[in-house]
Amino acid sequence: MGRRRLLLTAHFVAAYFIAGCGGVTPSTAWQTECPRGSYAPQSLDAWFRTSAEVTQGRHGPQVEGYIYNNYFTGAEQMLIGVEQLSPSGQTVACATVWVTGSVPQGNRAYFVAAAPDASAKYRVRILSFNWMKTGGQ
Repeated sequence: MGRRRLLLTAHFVAAYFIAGCGGVTPSTAWQTECPRGSYAPQSLDAWFRTSAEVTQGRHGPQVEGYIYNNYFTGAEQMLIGVEQLSPSGQTVACATVWVTGSVPQGNRAYFVAAAPDASAKYRVRILSFNWMKTGGQ
C-alpha cells in the first residue's frame, strides 16, 4: 500500500507542475489571438483588478503581475489571457496562463508568462474562473 500511495503522489505532483500550478517558471505558447472568454471584460471590473509588468526572468523576458479580488468570495481555477499589443494597441499575439492557486477575497494571486518581446506592451484579461464554494454542501 505504501508504494502505491507514493506512486499516486508522484503522479499528482507531476500533473500539478505540468499544469503550471506549482511554480513560477513560465512556459508559454503564444497564439495569434486569445479565446473569447466566459465574461465580457467590463463585467469583471467591479470584482477584479490586474497589474502586470515586463521583467527579465531567468529564461528571458516575462510578463508578471497580480490579479486582485475585490469581491466577497474567493476565485479559483482562473485562466487569464496575456495579450501582446501592437504600437496602435491591437492584439498581435496571446498566451493563456493559469493563475497560481486561488485568488482569495480581498487579496491577490500571482501569475507569470514568458514574453516574446521585452519592448512590447501587454494587456491582461480574465478569461474564466470559478467562485470558491463557501460552506454548506
